[in-house]
Amino acid sequence: MFYLVSKILAPLLDPFNWFVLGWLVAALKSRGVFRRRLLGGWAALLVFCNPWLVDKVLHSWESGYPCDLQPGQHDMIVVLGGGCVRVRDAKGSRLQVGGPFDRVFQAARLLQSGAAPKLLLSGNKDPSWTDLPSEAEVSRSVLLSMGLPASAILMIDTPRNTIEEAQTVAMMVRNRPELFPHKRLILVTSAIHLRRAVWCFEHCGLAVTAFPADFQSSGDTPSTFLSGFYSCFPSAGAFTIWAQLLHEWVGMGVYRLRY
Repeated sequence: MFYLVSKILAPLLDPFNWFVLGWLVAALKSRGVFRRRLLGGWAALLVFCNPWLVDKVLHSWESGYPCDLQPGQHDMIVVLGGGCVRVRDAKGSRLQVGGPFDRVFQAARLLQSGAAPKLLLSGNKDPSWTDLPSEAEVSRSVLLSMGLPASAILMIDTPRNTIEEAQTVAMMVRNRPELFPHKRLILVTSAIHLRRAVWCFEHCGLAVTAFPADFQSSGDTPSTFLSGFYSCFPSAGAFTIWAQLLHEWVGMGVYRLRY
């Protein structure tokens, strides 16, 4: 009983919900045009911070890519960078993995299952931000520590964004045909980023099989009482998801216009 009560009361401890409630109180105590504007803003806030709504939109964007792969049909597994692995000390020895590390994890499993004979890690090093090793180097060290053979892991650490990653891989396919007899790649990246990544690689003339990782939506997971209860409360985390979705939508539009 105590456990259930603690979970039900947990949203009351979130300062963001205090802000939402305070906004409503301020709107109800106001008058005239100012009150209508406050109520309108409060209603918009509820829409964009609704966990259920953003989860449905996110699930629609992340879905549509089956994960079944047949061995022997692909030349290489390409893992896109993007905050998969970070280092937290000047020597580059203390590692920290985040949610996007699932890209590297899933790629390692694909390599071990024989889905492709080699794995290509992408991850830029921006000297204006840090002098630590590139993300590709750090990811490679993680995979080597997991027992994957060094001969099966390649790296590119010059691309700065997704379209440059696609262009660099396309150049590699042209310049090193011995590595790409089938001319088909497995493209691994976060599910939210996959649509834009697939467009970039296909636009550069590459044949790819998309493999999503790092899902953020609940997908087809059955709801429970608590999950349904929490989805009724505003969440500041919903804004982060909207920001990521807008980044993908705008990025897709910019790439289509520019390239």
